[in-house]
Amino acid sequence: MAWRYPKNAHYMLPTWREFLKQRYRTPDAYGKVWKRTVKSWNDVPIFTQEEATARDRRGEDIARYKTGLDLRMYAWYVKELRKMGYPGIVTNFDMGQNLRYIALRKDFQAVGMHSYHGHPSTESGTEQTIDQSSSLANANGMFRGINSARITGKPLLITEYGIVFWNQYRYEQAFSTAAYAAFQDHSATTVHSQSVTILPEAKIRPFGCGNDPIIRASEFLTAYLFRRGDVKVAGTHIRLDLDSEKMFRSFTALDGIHHGHSRLCLLTGVSCAVDPDFPVRKNEFALSTAGGASVITRPGYTMAVDRPDAPFDIDTILRELKKQNLFPKNNRTNAIAGIFENSNNELYLDVRKHFLSVDTPKLQGICAEAGTSPVRLKDLTISDLTTRGNVALVSIDNRKLSDSQRMVLVYATNALNTGMVFLSKDMRILKDHGRTPVLVETGSFRFRLANRNAEKLHLYALATDGSRRFEIPLKKKGGKEVEAAIDTATFRDGPSLYFELVAE
Repeated sequence: MAWRYPKNAHYMLPTWREFLKQRYRTPDAYGKVWKRTVKSWNDVPIFTQEEATARDRRGEDIARYKTGLDLRMYAWYVKELRKMGYPGIVTNFDMGQNLRYIALRKDFQAVGMHSYHGHPSTESGTEQTIDQSSSLANANGMFRGINSARITGKPLLITEYGIVFWNQYRYEQAFSTAAYAAFQDHSATTVHSQSVTILPEAKIRPFGCGNDPIIRASEFLTAYLFRRGDVKVAGTHIRLDLDSEKMFRSFTALDGIHHGHSRLCLLTGVSCAVDPDFPVRKNEFALSTAGGASVITRPGYTMAVDRPDAPFDIDTILRELKKQNLFPKNNRTNAIAGIFENSNNELYLDVRKHFLSVDTPKLQGICAEAGTSPVRLKDLTISDLTTRGNVALVSIDNRKLSDSQRMVLVYATNALNTGMVFLSKDMRILKDHGRTPVLVETGSFRFRLANRNAEKLHLYALATDGSRRFEIPLKKKGGKEVEAAIDTATFRDGPSLYFELVAE
């Protein structure tokens, strides 16, 4: 967990004073830096929260002290676990995105990290409040914050993550997290929480993923994007070199990775090397990094927030990568315009339009606002979208979509409980969680697929258990394409989120 100032800090005084003795040798030397008069080390008080966040020598001292405590605590846990006979991986501090936390994880066997978009709060009083913005609107900040903790050569485990109910953009979760986690070659993703439930039908609550049909659909797509590896791992890499001593001396230990540097993970592989003593690898580009993002710490999670006073020209870096043949010449990235296309040309993000497409051989789709212009992917074209959502087609038989004989089409929009009561039109402030049944937002779209089995394909609306509900007419064109219009508002007994496209 991230460090919080204790209400009763007297128990820290012995180790704090011992740290200062080692650092300053005499009370006078300490007093000159801290601008206070003390006759002996016994007169030194514990530091305050204000001093801990100060960008001066006081803040530096406290950051060094806390980092030392953290490392000793981690070493104690490892020793005790080994004494118990546990031989496996040990990690800790899976929340802090500050530079000092990145530095102290340098020698960990693996890095764990978690974060959220739309984490609930009670800032308005007893009622819960959730941000209703798109997770893409800040250039996929939730994932960028997670990836900023990645250490070169170490596994990264996403121990918790989620776009939390009742945020209206939850359908973005699989693309914004799982797709980029696959691209960055992360080792695990763990949605929080209760992704599987055996309990009777219940209303959706924040973090209750098992009862949320939108997050269940995201988990379905995650299984293919990440676990099957439909999104290819980045073939090029940028190593962000962090000088830990410079970090302390420049008073940036509490900053996060520069927001311009963290955006590079939308384009290519990115990790942080703390005090690197090894050479740059093939297809790798080293870049010195420092602070530039403010880190907000809340109960249970942290979030790196971009600072407008710390500019960084991504487009210049991109031109250099192209010049060194580390990036495709036809890449469409325009960072100033908020457009980021990854080096595999499989992930395309338009920040301002809240748009993200995935275009791989076995899975293709979009996260998009209603009214988005027709999108033409390699094999799939999507148009006439009337309700924002995720429209994605995935091959189930492990063949390319152009050749697949069994596919599932997903249309995930939004879901709310019956009778939910909000205190604002934008649905940020919730007064009543409502009751069952869970209501899924309806919408319509058209799709066209190029597939060599077009003449044999049939389309079925599915129930959430995978059983067929009814067949939907398909238009077949020249034995090479199929096309259909889907309007879930017209479905008897409620909408479907899944559709089977199968050769029969």
